[in-house]
Amino acid sequence: SNWQKHRYIQKFNLYDNKCITMQNGISPLIDVKQLHKLEKTKTLIYFSTPYRGLIIAYHLFQEIKKHIPDIKLKVFSCFSREIEKNRMEYLPITDVNEVNHTEMDKYYHRIYKLLIDDPSIDFYGSVPQKILFEHIKSSMVLFYPNTYAETCCTSILEAMAYRCNIISSELGAIPETSNGYATLYNPHIDVLQENLIIDDNNIFKNPIQIEKISESYIRQFITKTIKLINNYHSEYNQHLLTEQQSYIKDCTWERRAEIIKKYISTM
Repeated sequence: SNWQKHRYIQKFNLYDNKCITMQNGISPLIDVKQLHKLEKTKTLIYFSTPYRGLIIAYHLFQEIKKHIPDIKLKVFSCFSREIEKNRMEYLPITDVNEVNHTEMDKYYHRIYKLLIDDPSIDFYGSVPQKILFEHIKSSMVLFYPNTYAETCCTSILEAMAYRCNIISSELGAIPETSNGYATLYNPHIDVLQENLIIDDNNIFKNPIQIEKISESYIRQFITKTIKLINNYHSEYNQHLLTEQQSYIKDCTWERRAEIIKKYISTM
């Protein structure tokens, strides 16, 4: 992202004209031209690592379902990767021991248990990409109360391709990545403070808790998510999602590679 590039320039005193930005691309499994008419259900989806906002997402969802009792939250998040190969189906996890495969997962035992015990939440842990995409396809909103300064978030790009509304945080390069199509709020947290440096694993072991998030962020996030679900099929929103997909058509790895090829040719 350009956000990340400028931080490198400032930190290491690099020459701006010697730096280029190549953002991430969507998976080659995604063909945006085939995704204009999708069967959507009243579902929010979270797919990112646990420390980037899963705890916040759980607490916000508890308030949202008071207003929309038949809402569903699907969660694809853990530190381990799919262990069993060639599985025929991937069902929601019912036993927390199914997902405690790594040392880092053990730090999230409590939140995993809360997700499993909530009948309105389907917690899948880690699944193959093609399985994940089937669930994104039927979801209305990427529910991502992020507490981490992302660079170029592929979760956002791929949810945009599947006609999901995006609601997240105004942190790092998320505004740049979502290109004006997302609803973003400022959680008013210092995500670049020294005690959150990844090298110390502090950000993994001590994720930001709901008490650290501003009340205005919580209120706005809940209110807007409810509106997005209730107005998903509105003419205005469908037009927005169509424009969003038009933008994503160019966010492929083939198009990203052209940036590098053009740069190399001028050297």
